[in-house]
Amino acid sequence: MLAEFYEKMKQQGKEFEVIFVSLDREKSSFEEYLSQMPWYAIPYESPMRMALAQKYMVQGIPNMKVLDATDGSIVVSNAVGMLSQEVFEQWESKAFAAQRRADEIASQRSGDDDKEDAQATNKGGKKWVCEGDTCKMVDN
Repeated sequence: MLAEFYEKMKQQGKEFEVIFVSLDREKSSFEEYLSQMPWYAIPYESPMRMALAQKYMVQGIPNMKVLDATDGSIVVSNAVGMLSQEVFEQWESKAFAAQRRADEIASQRSGDDDKEDAQATNKGGKKWVCEGDTCKMVDN
């Protein structure tokens, strides 16, 4: 169901990403699930899996967090079973609110002539980049 929802939202041009952080006890379970997913995953061997589970206080599975695109803060603590166009638009509104404010400020500062360029530069905000055991937010 999540994969269908993901594909539908991507086809509509929605700017978001799903990153699978497995808490499966066995690698074979992780690999089976991963083979059916169209999105990114933190490698099973990575200690980042448990670090993220602790950071976001995941107590059990399944669990789906919706994070703010600009700072990684939790927008929805457990979105399992909440997949719909209407709910996604509410999440999207919350998750990208800070970025939209930054876009507005940047375009006001840059003037009308540069407004389109400022929005294009800032569109999408920051993204998570993981290298080895370290994940960080970087400019898009």
